[in-house]
Amino acid sequence: MNLKAGNTAMNCRAERTKSLRDSIHISTPNPLEWVYQRVVAGGFQPPVYASQRAHVTNANKIRPLLTTLLALILLTTLIPLAPARAQSALTIGTTESLATLDPADAGDVFTWEVLTHLYTGLTRQKPDTLEYELALASDHNVSEDGLTHTFTIRADAAFDDGTAITAQTFADSINRVLRVNGNGRRIVADYVSAVSADADANTFTLTLIKPIPYLLALVSLPPYFPVHPETFAADRVVDAPATVISNGVYRVENFDRLHALTLTANPKWQGTPAKTTTITIQRFDFPADLREALKAGAVDMAWRGLSYDDMDNALKTDGIRLESAPGLQSFYLVIDISREYLDDVIARTGISYLLDRDRAVKVGLLNTGVPLLSLVPPQIDPAAPIYPMFDPVEAKAIFTTGSYSRYHRIDGQVQYSRLLYGELYVDAINALNSQLRLQEALGLAMVDTVPDTFNDQITRGQFRMIIVGWTPIVAHPAAYLEALIDSTGLLAAGAHFSNAQIDALMQQAATAAPAQQMELYQQVQQIALEQAVVIPLWQTDQRLLVRDDVQGIVIEPNFLLRYDQLERK
Repeated sequence: MNLKAGNTAMNCRAERTKSLRDSIHISTPNPLEWVYQRVVAGGFQPPVYASQRAHVTNANKIRPLLTTLLALILLTTLIPLAPARAQSALTIGTTESLATLDPADAGDVFTWEVLTHLYTGLTRQKPDTLEYELALASDHNVSEDGLTHTFTIRADAAFDDGTAITAQTFADSINRVLRVNGNGRRIVADYVSAVSADADANTFTLTLIKPIPYLLALVSLPPYFPVHPETFAADRVVDAPATVISNGVYRVENFDRLHALTLTANPKWQGTPAKTTTITIQRFDFPADLREALKAGAVDMAWRGLSYDDMDNALKTDGIRLESAPGLQSFYLVIDISREYLDDVIARTGISYLLDRDRAVKVGLLNTGVPLLSLVPPQIDPAAPIYPMFDPVEAKAIFTTGSYSRYHRIDGQVQYSRLLYGELYVDAINALNSQLRLQEALGLAMVDTVPDTFNDQITRGQFRMIIVGWTPIVAHPAAYLEALIDSTGLLAAGAHFSNAQIDALMQQAATAAPAQQMELYQQVQQIALEQAVVIPLWQTDQRLLVRDDVQGIVIEPNFLLRYDQLERK
């Protein structure tokens, strides 16, 4: 559906433009090419209107009084007054809109974050890890071909009103996702060919379109959650149900789609209790309002929506700190190997030595990311093969072996899209280009491309080189490699790249044991490194600001903030 623009670098110069929520929108039938729909942090920011700023121009004796009155007016009209700081309640400020509480319509990471606290499915992610464990399923069996997954449902599985959750509940809920055609449909339809339930054995079976090595992570997502028939109609999406009967660590106390959501700890929850009883998610129309609310103590943290400049401004206030964690969003240089000169692996390898990632991250991204030297980020595969470091001397030597010089140059365009990824992304590209321009053997032009054209040229394979962000649906090597270098993958196909050995290894890994899987994926990455078709550049950070008395910040790589771990100290 899209290539993630999330996600995620902060835009430091975009306070006065509207927040960019959608990333690259590319329709594709390949299920491994589905990615998140929304920017997770950063993006262009909406304007701060003149009426929101105070200007006191009279330098007379009543100036101090006017200033004091004006400050009081601003605090009472623009920013909610800070509530009593109860130990059992926290407020999270955001500019994101919570459009739905219906798992069948959940298609963005913010909605997934909320629903993950309201529901538990067949599996769940272990906090602060990329591991998954059985939750409402007590057992899981896989057929030899990897196409049939059978889950036994726990006998004590139930909604918080006491209604039993059975295998049929799961079958009905997932069939409902397919029927109502909400935003969550593709997360099921692109992977699953059939669902069925055995009432006597209380087993639920998923039949897949093709083997999926990360099935346990996939079924932890909201479209696979069981839903109560009294909450959600069987034949339509219900974005704002009157009552939400759920089964997670929290339940809904109050929901105002435009302004706020209040969650309270679920007394029927059988797992580890939430550390904070009440979580309120407060939405702000403008980043400046969110920033000022945090500074005034009206919210305990700002999560999603503040630009780099807003964060820098807020951090000058005592009692506020920055928390960050690596995210799944990664950026790559993708090279079309069907083009003249670029069809030569010597030319591509030389280019790979000219990418000064450290400079791009420091000067361009302002340290809101980290250099990436592997196709799969190290949080997922610490032993992934490493691409060359920046070395212009070695690059020149490589170009010489291919007879490339100022008289025989590698010419072409490198496309990017400012509107999809924001200003810091552009600054990072400019930092890269400052080194590329120094090589006489290269004649590259950087070309800003509007989103529709950017998308179209990827799907049609009409670019020469392109710098694109990729965020997989789950944190698994296959979710990167399928798109990047498998012959059926979106970016690999756009680059006209296919390799029979890579394809065979990917197919073998899909049904292999976990330990063997990682070895196979590392073999795949080594072949890809030698081909230098997709070259990693950087990985973006997830960043939030929080009051100093709030602890327990856990930001998962897949963009989920753990509400149940938060507590006031």
